[in-house]
Amino acid sequence: MALLVTTSNEITACKFGALFASMPWPMVSGIFCCTLGLIASVGVSQLQYTDQNSSRNLFIFGFAVFNALSLQHYFNDYQANNGGAMPISSSSAIVN
Repeated sequence: MALLVTTSNEITACKFGALFASMPWPMVSGIFCCTLGLIASVGVSQLQYTDQNSSRNLFIFGFAVFNALSLQHYFNDYQANNGGAMPISSSSAIVN
C-alpha cells in the first residue's frame, strides 16, 4: 500500500511539474502578479487592527514599504555602475 501511495505521489508531482513547465511566460507572469497582489492585499488588510494615529506605526509601515520598493533599484543601479560588483561582498559563493 505504501508503495502505491509513493508511486501515486510521484506521478502526480510529475504531472504538475509538466503542467508548470509547459505554461507560457505571459501566463506565468500573470499568475505571479495576481498571487503577489493577493499576498500584499492580505498584508495591508491587517493594518485595520493597528492604531493609525500612532506616528511610530506609520513610520514603521512607511519605512518597510519604501525599502521594499526602492532597495532593489539601488542594488541594480549600483551593480550597473560598478561593473557588476555588488555593494555587499563576502568570500561565500552562496551570498555572492
